[in-house]
Amino acid sequence: RNALEFDYAPSFYAFFAATMLLHSSASMFMYSGFLILKLGTPLYPHCRGTFAKMFMCASAMKTCIMISAYVAGWWNYRLFFDPRTFYLRDRSTSEWNSNPYFLERMSWREYLMN
Repeated sequence: RNALEFDYAPSFYAFFAATMLLHSSASMFMYSGFLILKLGTPLYPHCRGTFAKMFMCASAMKTCIMISAYVAGWWNYRLFFDPRTFYLRDRSTSEWNSNPYFLERMSWREYLMN
């Protein structure tokens, strides 16, 4: 097969990895707010309400980011089962992609297929 064809759609995997990274990094604001709440309250007891509101807002923002990452990941995953996703790959490369890209550099998979 040629180098330009993708059998396993690496862009789908990259997008999934990006949404999971976003999911993980969304916790940063909540943990920072919790740290400020716990460490700042003894030093500044008059700001306890402000710290608590900041922590609650950071938690709500984390929830929104995580939900949007889940929805985007689900939307991306459903494309694996849509026959139109691989339409261009199957149509545009069907003629010239039946031969190996370089005959002298065939992989073990291409040896098995040919």
